Amino acid sequence: MIMITCSVEGCNLPPTYRGLCGLHYQRWVRHGDPTIVLRKISRKTEPVEDRFWNKIKKDGECWIWSEPDGKFSYNGKRQMAARYAYELLVGPLSQKEFLFHECNNKLCVNPQHLTANRYTHPILTHCARGHERSGYNLIIDSKTGKAHCRKCRQLTDRKRRAKNKQEVMN
Repeated sequence: MIMITCSVEGCNLPPTYRGLCGLHYQRWVRHGDPTIVLRKISRKTEPVEDRFWNKIKKDGECWIWSEPDGKFSYNGKRQMAARYAYELLVGPLSQKEFLFHECNNKLCVNPQHLTANRYTHPILTHCARGHERSGYNLIIDSKTGKAHCRKCRQLTDRKRRAKNKQEVMN
């Protein structure tokens, strides 16, 4: 019995598309050549601290992190850039410590604007919808220590119940 293989020389995989195996077909689709092999450029050539400082723009007193998600990768971990800056310039933080931005700019990584807060997330005075987070309207999650707005939680619950009710009727 004759075994049909990929048309690329040296590849013994069975063809799936246009006489090419899946790997070589994808290379042909992406690059126009099934034999091309692209290597990832390793970031290991640039020291971690240099990569970190290259992504900061000093804007007045705030040091603005250039990536919108506010995260930084190193040693296979992805964490908040502000936390990395704080640990680099001030000292280590425990897993139970969170950073509060005194300047209210979440992309700021200036350690002078960061305050370590133990056990709970910092409680902001208002939620994203503008409701005041205090008194009866403040809910603190007993497991995570995060603060939530009672009015926003009620709105979310009403929408969810209405949606579930509609799905049951259909």
